[in-house]
Amino acid sequence: MRQFFHNLSFKHKLNLIILTITAAVLLLSTSILVTNEVFSLRKNLSSDLLTLADVMGINASVGLIFDNQQAAEDNLASLKAKQNIIFAHIFDFEGNLFASYYNPLSVVDDQLPTISNLSDFSAKHGINNLSQTESISFFDNEHLDVFKPIIHEGEMLGTVYIYSDLGELKTRLYWYVSVLVILIPVALILAFLLASQLQRVITTPINDLLKMTTTVSKNKDYSLRAKKLANDEVGSLIDGFNDMLLHIEERTAQLKAKVEELTQTRHELVQSEKMASLGRLVAGFAHELNTPIGVAVGTASLLSEKSKFINQLLEDEEVDEEELIPALETIDEASKLTLSNLRRAAGLVSSFKRTAVDQTSEQVRKFTVKATIEDVINTLHNKFKRTSIKIQLECSAHLEIYSIPGTLEQIVTNLMMNSLIHGFEEGKHSGNIMIAVHLENQHLLINYLDTGKGIAPDALEKVFEPFFTTHRAHGGSGLGMYICYNLVTSQLKGTMNCESTPDNGVNFRISFPVAFSLPKL
Repeated sequence: MRQFFHNLSFKHKLNLIILTITAAVLLLSTSILVTNEVFSLRKNLSSDLLTLADVMGINASVGLIFDNQQAAEDNLASLKAKQNIIFAHIFDFEGNLFASYYNPLSVVDDQLPTISNLSDFSAKHGINNLSQTESISFFDNEHLDVFKPIIHEGEMLGTVYIYSDLGELKTRLYWYVSVLVILIPVALILAFLLASQLQRVITTPINDLLKMTTTVSKNKDYSLRAKKLANDEVGSLIDGFNDMLLHIEERTAQLKAKVEELTQTRHELVQSEKMASLGRLVAGFAHELNTPIGVAVGTASLLSEKSKFINQLLEDEEVDEEELIPALETIDEASKLTLSNLRRAAGLVSSFKRTAVDQTSEQVRKFTVKATIEDVINTLHNKFKRTSIKIQLECSAHLEIYSIPGTLEQIVTNLMMNSLIHGFEEGKHSGNIMIAVHLENQHLLINYLDTGKGIAPDALEKVFEPFFTTHRAHGGSGLGMYICYNLVTSQLKGTMNCESTPDNGVNFRISFPVAFSLPKL
């Protein structure tokens, strides 16, 4: 009921409140009036019957004194003028029935109370020694009982008992109720008609203001202003609304300029972070490439020395099999080692080339998921090789999709660097990184876990916010996870969430839709 009232329009609320108050006032006033009238009627009826009983007692005293029952009954017969009196009794001093009167128009013998002695009356009303009491009246739902002692010259002669119905009282009450049944609906209808006309003084400007708020909200036009009709509270509300629109208009212009500035700044920072990430790849690649090239240079130098040694033997025509064979074997081993390291270097160059090109491109193409992630792991090998962190990849070697490989490589790179820097504190701690990839319902699901130190609950809520980092003192930009989240949600149209508790590592769940054929433009 309360919810129904809250959902009513302002106009209907006003009408309902006015009608409710009107009805409540009418009901309260009429209830007080009727209650007062009932008490007044009961009091007057009781008083009238007691007066009548007193007169009957005075007139019956002669019959009681001279034991003349007929005189007493003749006296009671005068009550026939009172249609409401059903019957009346006169009891003598000892409480025995002396004389009676019954109204012939209203008496039904089997419905009359059987009272042959005053003690029956006492038992009916629970009164002890009734003959010694003052005048008493008793009301029940249908009747009024009146008891009046007959006293002559200070001596108790007997008792008058009158039994009356409440027809007069009920008739008056029915009349009152009938009038109220007609009066209250008429008053409510009149109140409704007046309220419907008068409430427009309040509801019209409020409805105009409501229409204005709807227009402003729909069109986002904060230059509009509501029309003020009066200098009352509603007028003050309209003034406040117009002032609010003015401030919103000014703030919107400022915010729009600030948003454009922040968008440009964010774009520059994201690009800077991407270049920084690519720079780290280049540095790692250079360091990783240095080893096989260094070995190849060293073995090439050895080949050169052994080649000169053999040439010298040939020039001196002092070729000795014992010297030539070891030299040739050394040349063979050195050439194999050189070839092996050069192939390794070529593989690194090829892997870096794919990774670098992909991370600077947003082109959709077909690629093998496992090979793409392995390229990232190989490129970051230099960052992890001096740590006790083991990296595991679970992915089908035959899983090929159409998507943006550079975006996937950027995400995996940021996640692995995040684990290295934050989870394992720059590789100071040992642990595991596991990347599980599988396909489900045309979506690629990536489950990335590490066993690092985890994330505190307060930091977990902000992990994807821009510029939030717990490693700022060590150069953290706070953009790594923000970039990951935006790449997944905006570029790949997927979802990304994070679960973690302190000292229990972290679990990133990534899901995005994929295609198995080149999307049609």
